[in-house]
Amino acid sequence: MADCPTCGAPVEPGQEYCLECGARLPAGRNIVSTVGRAWRRRLRWYPGDWLLVVLALLVVAALATAAAVYAGGDTEQAAPGQTLVATAPPDVTATNPEPQSTETAPVASVPTEVTTTAPVDGGGPDSPVEWPADQDGFTVVLASLPVSGGRDLAMQNARSAIRGGLKEVGVLDSESFASLHPGYYVVFAGVYPNLEEAQGAVPDARGAGFANAYAREITS
Repeated sequence: MADCPTCGAPVEPGQEYCLECGARLPAGRNIVSTVGRAWRRRLRWYPGDWLLVVLALLVVAALATAAAVYAGGDTEQAAPGQTLVATAPPDVTATNPEPQSTETAPVASVPTEVTTTAPVDGGGPDSPVEWPADQDGFTVVLASLPVSGGRDLAMQNARSAIRGGLKEVGVLDSESFASLHPGYYVVFAGVYPNLEEAQGAVPDARGAGFANAYAREITS
């Protein structure tokens, strides 16, 4: 509670007129000035401004809060760090034995591919033939193999068809024929003048082990 500047009677915060003398109270009497008077009465031993004391108390409280938060953050981060280190070694050691067991697996298949490339197309009764030059017709497609796999694999399929009893078996490059998609070695059996005869030979091709055999037109 403050005092009237005219008669010294006590007034309450926000009061506009003095109840004793009727004088208008100054407009600056607000909560801040009232609180300032109260602090000056209680802290008469302190010669400075009362606001400095309040600010000092706020700074001390803020520093204490920051120190508590920092200390709590350090204790919470210690536990997760230890669990991450513990799980790392098993993942590294588990992958070591796998590549050692696969080094000798493909060695046995290398010599067999080299020995099967000796015969040349058309070199004997059991050798694959070539598609007649500049001739269009129909045939039975036994297999279509990507060029990236090599011609040797296509030749192996052709010789297998010959051993199965199929006639006029050969290998052609689809890049040279307009009716075929480029990029394949096509293993074929027979050269037929029409589609009906080629379809009639499909069951024999499937019986020789080529379950996906089908009739197809070949045009240059």
